[in-house]
Amino acid sequence: MKALWLIALLASLGTPAAAAVRTVFVGIDSYRFTAGKPGNRDPEFRDLGGSVGDVALLKSVLAARWQLPVDTTGPGDPCPATGASITLVNACATRAGIIAALAGQIAAARPGDTLLFYYSGHGSQAVDRSGTQAGGMSGTIVPHDGRGGSVNDILDVELRQLIDAALARGVNFVTIADSCHSGSITRDLGGGQPRLAMVDTAPPAYVADVRAAVARLPPPPAHGLQPYEVQIGAADDGEVARERGAAPDRHGVFTRALAGAMTE
Repeated sequence: MKALWLIALLASLGTPAAAAVRTVFVGIDSYRFTAGKPGNRDPEFRDLGGSVGDVALLKSVLAARWQLPVDTTGPGDPCPATGASITLVNACATRAGIIAALAGQIAAARPGDTLLFYYSGHGSQAVDRSGTQAGGMSGTIVPHDGRGGSVNDILDVELRQLIDAALARGVNFVTIADSCHSGSITRDLGGGQPRLAMVDTAPPAYVADVRAAVARLPPPPAHGLQPYEVQIGAADDGEVARERGAAPDRHGVFTRALAGAMTE
C-alpha cells in the first residue's frame, strides 16, 4: 500500500521542465478558541504540539530530496510567501487566509503546473447539507479562528470548489492532510494525542467567501491538458489521526512516516 500512494505522490510532482510546482503549507498548533481561551465553547477542544513541526519537516524533505522551491520560515517571518510557496502557521492560518492563499496560487498557476496543498491540524465533520455525502457528514479542516464567533470550518465541498477551479485551468492538484477524517491511507493506531475536534454544529458553511474567491479568478485559459488530482490523508472518514513525541521532535504519525518514505 505504501508503495502505491507514494508512487502516486512522486509522479504528481514530476512535472515537465517548463511547468512549476506551487505550494501552500498550513500547520496549526495554537488555535484561537481552544480550552482556557476567551470564547471557547468546548473544553475538549485543545491545542496541538506537532503540526507546525510537521510543516517544517515536510518542507525540508521536499527541498532537499526533491528540490522543490519552498519558502524558508524564519523567526521574524513565521508565515512567509515567496510567490511559488506560501506557509501559514498558527494565527496566519485563518479561514480567510487559507482560502486566499489557495485562490492566489490557482490564479498565478499556468496550465501544466501543479499545486500542492499540505494541511496539518485539527480535522472534524459537519452535517452534509449538499446531499452529496453517502454518510450524511462532510469532512472539514479547522482553521485557526474556527469554533468561535461566526467562523466555520472549511468543508470538503468548499475545497472541492477550489480544486475544480484549478483543474479547469489545467492545473494539477495534490492534497496531503494530516488530520482526522482526511482520507483513506492509514488507520487509527491508538495512543498519542488525537487531532480531532467536535462535530461542527455551526450554520451551513456554504458561505460567500469561497464562491467569491472562485468568481474572482481569471477565466480559465484555453488548454488541451487533462489535469489530475491526488489526495493523500492520514485517516479515513470517522477515523482519528494522531501525533506523538516530545518537543521539539513531536510530529503527526502520518507525516513522520510520509517524510521517511519520501527520504528513502
